[in-house]
Amino acid sequence: MPFHVAGTHSESSTENAYSRAISSYTPSIKTLAHAGKRASGTEAISGSLLITTMSTTPQSEPESQKPNDLPSVTEEKNIVLDVTGAHLLINPMGQPSVDQVIDGLRDCSIAHFTCHGFTDI
Repeated sequence: MPFHVAGTHSESSTENAYSRAISSYTPSIKTLAHAGKRASGTEAISGSLLITTMSTTPQSEPESQKPNDLPSVTEEKNIVLDVTGAHLLINPMGQPSVDQVIDGLRDCSIAHFTCHGFTDI
């Protein structure tokens, strides 16, 4: 399963993305079909979407270890907004700071990240 692996992964730890997030990936076509049937029965969607995009990663490591830029994050953001824009209040953040994201997470129902991640113990 393509879960993001950011976090502390010691035995019994829940301080990681796997323990705190619901992945948008699905393990099988059968599961996806079931979710689609359930979703089509809902009448309204409410809440808010925090969407963060970082096409470049700030320099915090030696240049040789810096992650590659992600030029397609704007396209991904636009696709997500096309699908959800009429149904959710949108809070888009481009190149946000950690504090801005933490503040945004306090008020959102859904968070979508298009960026690199790393563990900062």
